[in-house]
Amino acid sequence: MSAYTEEQKKTLEEYIKNNVEAGLELSWYFAPVGEAGCGGKEDVLMPAASLIKIAVMIEAFRRKKEGTLDFSECLTVNDVVEGGSFYIKRRDDSVPIYELIFHMITESDNTCTNMLIRSLGVERINETVRSFGLVKTKLRRHMMDFEATRRGEENTTTMRETSELLSLLAQGRCVGPTEDRAMIEILAAQEDNCLLPAQLPHNLTVAHKTGQLEGLFHDCGIIYGRKKPLICAIGARNVTAESRTVWELAYFVRYAYDVLTAGT
Repeated sequence: MSAYTEEQKKTLEEYIKNNVEAGLELSWYFAPVGEAGCGGKEDVLMPAASLIKIAVMIEAFRRKKEGTLDFSECLTVNDVVEGGSFYIKRRDDSVPIYELIFHMITESDNTCTNMLIRSLGVERINETVRSFGLVKTKLRRHMMDFEATRRGEENTTTMRETSELLSLLAQGRCVGPTEDRAMIEILAAQEDNCLLPAQLPHNLTVAHKTGQLEGLFHDCGIIYGRKKPLICAIGARNVTAESRTVWELAYFVRYAYDVLTAGT
């Protein structure tokens, strides 16, 4: 049973109808941590873009916990691709694994991501995701591999499944309480804050990850405010004016936060 009423959901749907660009294909989901929530098209399969990096981070921390990965081990930066500072500044540097994870999340660096995927293995990452009961969140290709995209090999997720991953992290039930807190701290250092937490009260902590491709913009995170943390997942396709879309969705998130946390 949802933690929210049908009236609250209808209120959010009405806001979207009146305030969000009509041509946008929007998928959204809000839920208190550990509970069912409400959303719209939250189970629609979407390209994951950089949201898939959450799964890569989780697998790295899982391997560290089991003792098969040393975060102080250094890897040499190679096969650089666009997206993030490593493309220009860090070629041939020797970088600790923890630093690769940090930059993969906070600045969404694609070179760091690809280095970690090669180190961890695509199937091992997917096995860990499946162990949480998630069947639509899949890593199929490296970042910036557009040849794979043209072959139909796209990384995928849904807003509900991304919310479930974040909820596990917030509860300390993903890898372990210590590891999950460390991952949340990394997510809270996110540098792209144009959607989350742009219009939220400035005293809130928001641990989140963005994702962008041409015509697509995602932002999913944990909002720590009032009493119980709130999971927020926003996915948008058919984005033609990104600045406008991000502005509209940032205000939608603030409206939803006020509606769903009123009286708590």
